[in-house]
Amino acid sequence: MSKLKSCTNEAIAPLESASLADSKKLLAKVKTDKLSSTEAKKIGLVFDKLLPEKIEKLATSLFEIYIQSETTSQTQQNVRILIPKIWARLDEYSRHKFGIKYTKLVGSNEREKEKLAREFLQVVSGLSYIPKGIRTADIETTIANLLVAHRGTNNFHKEHIFARKLEKLLGRSPKILPQVDDDYVHCLVEVFVTNGKGVAWLAEDKYKSMLARFNSHQALIAILSFTKKNIANRLKFSLCQQKFRELLEIVKNKVTMPAAQELISELQYCEIPLDKIKDDLRIKRKVKYLRQILAT
Repeated sequence: MSKLKSCTNEAIAPLESASLADSKKLLAKVKTDKLSSTEAKKIGLVFDKLLPEKIEKLATSLFEIYIQSETTSQTQQNVRILIPKIWARLDEYSRHKFGIKYTKLVGSNEREKEKLAREFLQVVSGLSYIPKGIRTADIETTIANLLVAHRGTNNFHKEHIFARKLEKLLGRSPKILPQVDDDYVHCLVEVFVTNGKGVAWLAEDKYKSMLARFNSHQALIAILSFTKKNIANRLKFSLCQQKFRELLEIVKNKVTMPAAQELISELQYCEIPLDKIKDDLRIKRKVKYLRQILAT
């Protein structure tokens, strides 16, 4: 049995369980072994069995390995052999994320990593996923900073700094690339519903202003956000429940479809606790239908 077949038995087979922890074994082999195109095809058969979120995480790990200055040329060659097979499994949303990663490197003036990231995208014919300009990268960075401030200590005195910057970046007529929509909307929902301890008053008006400028797609993402684990955990607190219903009131006129309006009414007036309602079978059916609309 060849070395790679042995590797496949030891490391690739566990990947069939879709465990991210097990995929580390494959990444370790990428750094140490020399893979041929024939061997890569065998590994590619395992990729076909992985769940989409695992595929994205594996692709991200290979990207990070590829752009490191200490990565050897042999390891980079291994990545170039494997990544097209993984890229084929990524959806459009995930592919756009790699374009944003490249743009962030341009904005941070990391020239060597920028060059390698561009090579990575060239291997998969992915240069078309690079956003125009660095505005998108600035927005994503500000979203990340806002969440760090919100989740940290003394958030009442820090949030408004990044809330103001985000509002300024968006402008009066916000135009956000689709691949940033989820991060942007879920960030605003999280900060608006608060951490359950109190309202960040200095940032409150800015949050309301940005929520009011949601388009119909963003509004629907916000309405469905109660199904996200971190939002549902917040909805255990009475203040967060109150703020979420306030959010629904702000965005409900953005969506006109009857199914969305029915769900909003359920969420505003339901007797089931908001942190538990995502498990109700009727609600699950409505959420599934609306998620299908979001995906189109």
